Amino acid sequence: MPVPALLDFGVTSRQDGSRWWLVLERIHGNVVRDPAPAHQHSLGTALRSWHESAPLSGLALDDPGALGVMLGSARRFHPHTYPAFAELLAEASRGLEVTAIHGDVAVSHITLVGEDGRLAAILDPGAVHIAPPEFDLAWALAVDMPRGAQPAPLLDAYGRDGINSDNLDALLPLFQLRRLLDCHTIGEPDDARRLHASLGRRAPHLLRLPGVPAMP
Repeated sequence: MPVPALLDFGVTSRQDGSRWWLVLERIHGNVVRDPAPAHQHSLGTALRSWHESAPLSGLALDDPGALGVMLGSARRFHPHTYPAFAELLAEASRGLEVTAIHGDVAVSHITLVGEDGRLAAILDPGAVHIAPPEFDLAWALAVDMPRGAQPAPLLDAYGRDGINSDNLDALLPLFQLRRLLDCHTIGEPDDARRLHASLGRRAPHLLRLPGVPAMP
């Protein structure tokens, strides 16, 4: 799995509490804005390895506060949307098989690509969660599809035998909504418009949740 090696770590005390720190190996690579099939293929291979090899440890979805940690800034910037969305995501996940997932990776988010076009590193590998493997796949597609990516290269490289397509179909619109909320927060209007249009076609009820921003 292409992640930076952990070189050092520790905790430092401050007046407002403790802060942890770490030093990771420096990886040379480029940030990709427009994912190519080869990039998706490389990520799919890495995610399958991650899901099959990583120890089953981390925050489980039903641990107190774990779902909120996974959903990150949506809690703070979209407080009216968050409770209904979190409930829908929890319901769609109930009873599914789980593994250790990254939870926040896509070709154009939290990765570096080498000069050969292959994935050089998946960054931020520390916040591991225990959740269905389709979480990682749905999030990667939700981030990359508005930038021209197609599902097939990622899913074929991951291996269709390892994917529950019904689970993925149920989760993808939810993660598209999650990404839509992010796009409004971080200022990605083009991605937001494409996500809004996709949800309008396949899951318009999600756009009617409390507090979901309307497109101008």
